[in-house]
Amino acid sequence: MAGMLKGEAGKAPAFKRPDISKSVPPEQQDAVARIVAAGLKMMYSPAMKDEILAVVKSQEPVPKKMAESIVGMLLMMDQRKPLPIDALPWAAVELLGEAAEILQAAKQPVSGDDFKTACTMAVWLIARKMGATDDEIVSGLEKAGQGAQPTAAPMPAAGVAR
Repeated sequence: MAGMLKGEAGKAPAFKRPDISKSVPPEQQDAVARIVAAGLKMMYSPAMKDEILAVVKSQEPVPKKMAESIVGMLLMMDQRKPLPIDALPWAAVELLGEAAEILQAAKQPVSGDDFKTACTMAVWLIARKMGATDDEIVSGLEKAGQGAQPTAAPMPAAGVAR
C-alpha cells in the first residue's frame, strides 16, 4: 500500500483515462455532466492558475494531491451551490482524469495505480462528506471490489461533514 501512495509510476502501467460514460447511472448522467463542466471551467479559470501550479509542484504523493485537490474543488463548488451528492463520485472520477492529464503534461508520471488510488481516496472523502463512517466506507469499497484502504489510516473527517 505504501508504494501506491508514493506514485511509483515506473513500476505500474501508465495512466490511461477511463471512459466511464457507460458506467454512470442514467439518472445521474446530466448531473455528472454539469458538475464536470463546472469543475473544468473552475480548473482552467485564470484565478486557479497559481493553485494548479502549487499542486503540480507539490511533493505530496501523486494520488494524494490529485484526490485532495479535486475533492477540495468539489467542496468549494458545493459551498457556492449544493451539488447532487450521488453524482459527486462519478464527477470526481472524471475530474481526476483531467488532473492526471495535467500532471502528465507537466512531466509528472501518473500510473494507472496512482489514478486508482486517487479515485479510492476521493470516494472515501466524498463518502465521509455524505456522513458515512469509516466502517461503512470500508464495507462499501469491499463490496465494490475497490479494496478498502486508500491510506494506512482512515481519511480525516475535517472539512467533509455535510
